[in-house]
Amino acid sequence: MENLGRIFILLAVCLGLGNAQTMGPGKCPTGQTFKANFEAEKYVGNWFEIQSYPSVFQAQLKCTQAVYTAQSFGIIGVRNSGTSLVDNTVVEITGVAYIPDPVAEPAKLVVIFPPMNTKGGYWVMDTDYTNYSVVYSCTNISENLKIEFAWVLSRTTTLSDATNQTVQEVLQRNSIDPSRFRKTSQEGCVNHP
Repeated sequence: MENLGRIFILLAVCLGLGNAQTMGPGKCPTGQTFKANFEAEKYVGNWFEIQSYPSVFQAQLKCTQAVYTAQSFGIIGVRNSGTSLVDNTVVEITGVAYIPDPVAEPAKLVVIFPPMNTKGGYWVMDTDYTNYSVVYSCTNISENLKIEFAWVLSRTTTLSDATNQTVQEVLQRNSIDPSRFRKTSQEGCVNHP
């Protein structure tokens, strides 16, 4: 039974930031803006999850964070980790991200987690590279049903009031519902550097 719990937690991190999702009625919003002139080399490094849309796969995790590293040929290494609420162990998964169209859409990345090759959209709506990042993705799965993914990330485990105000403006401007976020605990973490 303990192994089953560990497998569930591993799946949670495997899908981790790729599945901070909500499914709901309607269609994906249109007219959203993405980070202009996104610079992946400035984006790499440590990011802590401040809040995200709820996901069954992250329900048993706290201290969620991502470490992005520059690799060759425009590939970004991804290491997502979290601390299990079940047994306080570190759970992590590694993958890669890439930008399918770096000229037309440099802020729209795809993240892949081997060996299952689970793919997820990772659209940087806005970031200042040093304090915050608002990440979103949406997929229409039928005429009236969509899956949305959303995260607010920070280089530190908290946001200042001024930065939080900026984040709220980004969410509003892009029709991302702030009431659907859940706060991510970043206390008592064993996976932080």
